[in-house]
Amino acid sequence: MRKVSRRHALSSLAAGGVSLLAGCLNGFGGVQSDDHHVSRTVDISGTWPMPDFDAANTRHVPGARGPSSGPTEAWRYCAPESTENARNGIHDAPAVRGGSIYSVEREALRARNASDGAVEWEAGRVPEGIYRAPTVMEDTVYLVDYTDPPAVPEVLAVSRADGSVKWSKRLGKQWAFFPLVHDGTVYGLSSGQDTGLLQAFSTADGTEQFRIEGEFSTVLAAVDETLVAGFETGSIVALSTSDGSERWRVQTGGDQFSTPAIANGTVYIASYDDSTSGGNVDLRALRLSDGTLRWREVLQSGTEIAGLAVGDGAVYAAMNKKLDFNNSTTIAFDVDDGSRRWQYDGLNMNSPVVTEGGIYVTETRQGFDTVEGYLTALAPEDGSVRWRHETGRNVFGPVIVDDVAVLVTKPRNDTKNFGCVRILA
Repeated sequence: MRKVSRRHALSSLAAGGVSLLAGCLNGFGGVQSDDHHVSRTVDISGTWPMPDFDAANTRHVPGARGPSSGPTEAWRYCAPESTENARNGIHDAPAVRGGSIYSVEREALRARNASDGAVEWEAGRVPEGIYRAPTVMEDTVYLVDYTDPPAVPEVLAVSRADGSVKWSKRLGKQWAFFPLVHDGTVYGLSSGQDTGLLQAFSTADGTEQFRIEGEFSTVLAAVDETLVAGFETGSIVALSTSDGSERWRVQTGGDQFSTPAIANGTVYIASYDDSTSGGNVDLRALRLSDGTLRWREVLQSGTEIAGLAVGDGAVYAAMNKKLDFNNSTTIAFDVDDGSRRWQYDGLNMNSPVVTEGGIYVTETRQGFDTVEGYLTALAPEDGSVRWRHETGRNVFGPVIVDDVAVLVTKPRNDTKNFGCVRILA
């Protein structure tokens, strides 16, 4: 689950920095040869343009099949262990487009050749900085340059050709997350001490089109002319993409939400309270046109939604136990009536991905001094395990493109926060 509320930003978004130095291939010493390993090259022509695949956050990749049974590592890049800066690592899954992979690595945005991981260009910066996950649309990479409070973050538009900055715009509050790009507009969310701020910028030149204040508790989802988000007041709100005006509002019993996903004219979103034990988790299907309820499912208490995915006629909800970090469940619900198709019980999971080849989840088990990480492929018809690939580390993602999986892995003790981008095929 991704949120931009002030309390979440304070607890989980820590970063710092100053100005961007674009197009610099040796921003912090270049790529060390022993950090980049290639077993074989791969052919990647598909796309994964933004953190949840599309502006609707469906995590459904049409045409992709993912790796076959028993995938092996094609190539990887691991950020060197840092003894100086705990934020000197790889933090978010990359974006993929046009045969290139765009990842946030050690305080810089890098473009790598998707076939073997060779660096094409780097937008480097001085130490003490970090970017969030990138979004790649057409010829531009969009991302947030996140700086230490009380300084404010910026939305950056970076050229895919060479990493040069096309334009940058400051957000109005101290904390932010990745921007949403939809239909010629970049929507930037930021949060401050008292409230949050939504700003809409033109993708062409960064001209601000409108801004509205509100206590946003999730990132945005967008389809056609509608934006959807959860608010800390316990409401789900639909806004106009043209001016930010409110279209409808639905009040819930919870104060926290999953990332919303939109498909088939329906908004899928889970709500729950943020207490330690927690109340029930409600998964709702709301009509995008007016917010009326299509169906509602009450899920297990004491859990929180790790993420949703929608595709192949089902909504897939990954839920993690709040007091048992190695206990997680993914449930497939029918999109039409919310009936349960199947349930898979496994380890701590991230958001699922839906492909023609199956449902993919990453799982991690944390021990006192050990860690087990897996990429797991589930059958869409019954949730049975087709295969599991052990990573031996904490694992995040996955990003599925064509017949390839892109993962981010980190060691058991990640206080130094280095990590690896790994390609499995």
